[in-house]
Amino acid sequence: MDSTGIQFLSDGKWQARKYGVQSRRQWRKVHLAMDTATSDIGSVEFTPSSVGDSPVLPELLDHHCWG
Repeated sequence: MDSTGIQFLSDGKWQARKYGVQSRRQWRKVHLAMDTATSDIGSVEFTPSSVGDSPVLPELLDHHCWG
């Protein structure tokens, strides 16, 4: 299991570039559970940036897609 952060680009970001308005960045984490034998992604969970990997692990394992 691993996670990475992604930044959402929205109309607000476009308007900030065009008009110079500052906005707060919005980040989300993508948590991935991967089958190491096949390198297939078994499940994915999106969470707010404040959520760590440990609380998400049981959910990922419950919803795995491998046999």
